[in-house]
Amino acid sequence: AVSAFQRFSIAEEKRLEAKRIECDGRIALQMQAVAGKRRDVRLLEKMKERRLDAWRGEVNRENDALAEEAYLARWNRESRRPQIHTPAADSHR
Repeated sequence: AVSAFQRFSIAEEKRLEAKRIECDGRIALQMQAVAGKRRDVRLLEKMKERRLDAWRGEVNRENDALAEEAYLARWNRESRRPQIHTPAADSHR
């Protein structure tokens, strides 16, 4: 009876060792997959940041152009107004 138990124990130990090796291999594959996905996420985050920076730059350029256009329109309107000179206003100069 003891030798049958010893044979079973040895066989079970080998089976469990094989299972452990199999699990180690699956874990290694999963870790590689996770590392690859992390790289992908970092790449996507960098791409998103670059696109956001480009968009912000474009918005800033548009805002600058609008501000310049508004300033020039106001300046143009003011420069076309007739200048009224009164003696009282001229004496304060």
